[in-house]
Amino acid sequence: MNTLQEEPPRSTPVKRPPLVWVISILYFISAGTYFLSLALIFSGAASIDAQSQYFQSLTVLDHAVAFVAVALNLLGAVFLLLLKKPAFWLFLAAFGIDTATVIYQIIAKHWLDANEGPNLAISVITFCISIGVILYSKRLVGKGILK
Repeated sequence: MNTLQEEPPRSTPVKRPPLVWVISILYFISAGTYFLSLALIFSGAASIDAQSQYFQSLTVLDHAVAFVAVALNLLGAVFLLLLKKPAFWLFLAAFGIDTATVIYQIIAKHWLDANEGPNLAISVITFCISIGVILYSKRLVGKGILK
């Protein structure tokens, strides 16, 4: 009779790639600035004269959809930090919602008027970063880092 019990093999912990930290922190800060901006605008502490027509055209549904997209990105960042596979799907869903929202707002609202010059450049850069994050998280899934 063998009195020694065999220990189950221990899985070696996966070290978080540095880019996971960078992306997560970026998305945490981004969500924080989104919520802070809304609080400042709704409280009247921030003036949005240049964008007032656009902002006034937004409905409760527009704000709700934006909130959902920010929440999905925030959850994606949390899951990415935890090295969990849903991060990819959350980032992808948020990107889909953001893209559909921008297309809708270009057609139905005054999005391009409110987002010209530097604001438009920031929107394009954000779009490209989102694509990069989605591709990176997909690569981490493929490598088995996100489980």
